[in-house]
Amino acid sequence: MDFEIRKCKGKAALTINPKKKVRIDLLEKAKEFDCLVETPVMLIIKYEDMIINIYENGKVRVPTLDEEKAKKIAEEIYKVIL
Repeated sequence: MDFEIRKCKGKAALTINPKKKVRIDLLEKAKEFDCLVETPVMLIIKYEDMIINIYENGKVRVPTLDEEKAKKIAEEIYKVIL
C-alpha cells in the first residue's frame, strides 16, 4: 500500500495517510486489535508500548518521530484493516 508520512502539527507524532481513498468499517476490524476505544470513525489501540489512533479514512497516528518505525507499524496495521 502506498502512503505518505507527515509530522503532526505541534505533536511528537507522525500521521500516515493512504495515497488512495479508503473507507474502513472500524467496528468490524476492532476485534483484530487490543482496543482501548472503539467508535465507527476511530479506534484507539494499544500496540507494543504505544497508543495508536486509526481512523475510518485509513489515517494512522503513531506517537513517534521515527519515520522507519512509523512506516513499519503502518504496514502491519494496513495488512489487517485493508
